[in-house]
Amino acid sequence: MYKALWLGIALVGLLVLAMITGFQPLFWLLYVIVGGAVLGYLWAWLQSRGLETHVQELSIHPHVGQTAYLRVVVREKVGLPRVGLRAHLVGDFIAVGEEDFSVPARGTTTWTVSGLCRRRGLNTIGALAMVSSDPCGLVRLECCVGQPQSILVYPATVELSRAIVQGQATGAELGEVGQLMGHSPAASMVRQYITGDSLTRIHWPTTARLDQLMTKEFEGAGINEIWLFVDLQEDVQAGTGDDSTEEYSVTIAASLARGLIESGHAVGMATQGDQFYRIVPSKDPDHLWALLRALALVRARGRTPLSTLMAQGGADMGPGTVAVVVMPWLSQNVGSVFQFLTRRGILVVPVLLDVASFGRATDPYRHTDTPIETQEWSFVIRRGDDLSVSLGNVLDRIASY
Repeated sequence: MYKALWLGIALVGLLVLAMITGFQPLFWLLYVIVGGAVLGYLWAWLQSRGLETHVQELSIHPHVGQTAYLRVVVREKVGLPRVGLRAHLVGDFIAVGEEDFSVPARGTTTWTVSGLCRRRGLNTIGALAMVSSDPCGLVRLECCVGQPQSILVYPATVELSRAIVQGQATGAELGEVGQLMGHSPAASMVRQYITGDSLTRIHWPTTARLDQLMTKEFEGAGINEIWLFVDLQEDVQAGTGDDSTEEYSVTIAASLARGLIESGHAVGMATQGDQFYRIVPSKDPDHLWALLRALALVRARGRTPLSTLMAQGGADMGPGTVAVVVMPWLSQNVGSVFQFLTRRGILVVPVLLDVASFGRATDPYRHTDTPIETQEWSFVIRRGDDLSVSLGNVLDRIASY
């Protein structure tokens, strides 16, 4: 910029001097300088044309807080060698300096860049910003090459400080021990229908005989099935950015899902943010990435109350199932839902985020049917708490069930 400015001032001065003196060599010198500047501009312009770029993601499943690695590939298509080029990527989470490179005629060049993943979800990597100049460095042109693309960044997870005791049940063969998922082929008992039971479990012969709905109970039903209910209703959130109940809830759910699935438990999830996600339980390791993908994309813009979400998402849960409820504590009336699930033999494990620690004042006159201070079975998490310890306690509670 400054070189071009000084060049312009020099040309104006030279022109004025030539016109005043009429000295012909000064005009020749002026023509040479102007012609050289035009040639330099054309050189810089041609240097950045006829190039094809491609960005390859090297990191597998990058998480927030981790370093992502990308490979940049530049190919020359016209047949002209390119020298003295500089380039840098423009993106949401990649922050690197310019890279000096040259490309042989119809050849390729590659380099690797790295940057910190700062935001979960789809992160945009912009086009390659290419900088070219003439050999003297007087002209500097910048253009964008290639198309923007997106890379999915998964939510941050924490290592849990407590060991997880895996639930076990006797398998088909005597002495064989394994984890049950789903239901055994035969029902162990028939009981009266409870609102919310799946219609597929109704025992129709008994229903017809007693003239009331009766539900089948399966031996081992729901053992090692754990549901995560994540409250992403917009009105109950507090805080901003990384220090918000939204990001804490996502990190807590992601960490629990990872720890439980790695320990062999079947984990499902239901949440209502800007989209509704209901993922049925599975203990397949690949299932973890489906859960983390949903948590990476969801945003706390939901309108569905937690009680409605749990009533809808928990309709098929049978006795022995564990329901982990991650929610900002803002005096929601969800105690009746907890009691309803508990009566069905479901262990409810509330993980409550103290919104006051996130900068939101609670209404002391608002009615609540589940006081946070009086519930020993609740796990309260405040901003700045060590999540590895807090979530380790949650897993201890599940393991003792």
